[in-house]
Amino acid sequence: MHTLMQWSILALIVGLPMWQATPVNLAQKNLIVNPSPSKGTALEQIVEIARHNHIPLGVVVDGGEICQRDLKVKMLSNMTLDSLVQQVNGQLNEYRLTIDGGTLALRPIALRSNINKLLNLKITDFRTHEGTMQALGINLWIWIRAVFEPKSGSVVSIISNPDSPIISGFHIPGPATVEYLLNQIVKQDPGGVWILSGLTADWETSQRDPITVTDYSEEEVQRDAVDACRAAAKP
Repeated sequence: MHTLMQWSILALIVGLPMWQATPVNLAQKNLIVNPSPSKGTALEQIVEIARHNHIPLGVVVDGGEICQRDLKVKMLSNMTLDSLVQQVNGQLNEYRLTIDGGTLALRPIALRSNINKLLNLKITDFRTHEGTMQALGINLWIWIRAVFEPKSGSVVSIISNPDSPIISGFHIPGPATVEYLLNQIVKQDPGGVWILSGLTADWETSQRDPITVTDYSEEEVQRDAVDACRAAAKP
């Protein structure tokens, strides 16, 4: 998780290419069988499978079963993503795994109102420069903060792995929801995951960023899943 107070760089945003979504039929995607059995919580297992197959993933963590137990997933040869989704949902009661356009989505069935408000918040004329996937995610948080505090400025510091791939900047005239924009970021090569966790009741005035965005080349992808469950467990 990130705090605006810890960051100090900026993003002036001009002359970026217009974003055009490419339709992807993820449901029929054949999965690569991971030779190593999945371990850890249900969330860690789903993140591992998505990473191994370079499937863009969006996750809302609000505690509960995905942080408390594992899944009995049978990875078969020529198995499609749709088959995996059905298998996972057969073992979950509080969460649902769905295919949302070109993104795999894991979220609670009962979504709290503050989470729903953030994900459906509309950003107009979103623009971002090229940078790491993490940097693009942080830049989106700056735009979110600007909706509630227009004069708060957009100066942040971003510390990323120097080996992380650089993603092209893009421009979406909008209005587009926060969830849509997050999905567009993690769809970029080599794919990645965004995780929303620990959203507080005062998030509209808080400087704490409750969203992590990580590309699949980063080793800390699994650590992000563990941290998300810890953040969701805090009062």
